Amino acid sequence: QIVAMINFDSVGSGASLEIEGDQQLVDTVLKYAREQGIDARQIRGSQQAGTSDHASFRTAGVPVVSFFSNDTSKIHTSQDTLDLIQPRLLGETAALGLYLVDALGQR
Repeated sequence: QIVAMINFDSVGSGASLEIEGDQQLVDTVLKYAREQGIDARQIRGSQQAGTSDHASFRTAGVPVVSFFSNDTSKIHTSQDTLDLIQPRLLGETAALGLYLVDALGQR
């Protein structure tokens, strides 16, 4: 049984993490982020786009949550280079994702 769709899209650049999706999943992630001192905030709006990676899951009734960097200004351009990657941000994103998978597994 699929209990959630966790989407990591354009993480690693910028200064902080943005999270959106079903409120219960977002709340779980943000609570842990606060406890760990991770700079993450909820955004709203782009989940409504019907072409994103999560769309078919949401349509099927699967709860979704997406992780993004706060700076996606260079994605899909020639300026999107490895030097923009922030290892700290990647690590924090991975930690939040692992926490969420663990929390979902305990339900």
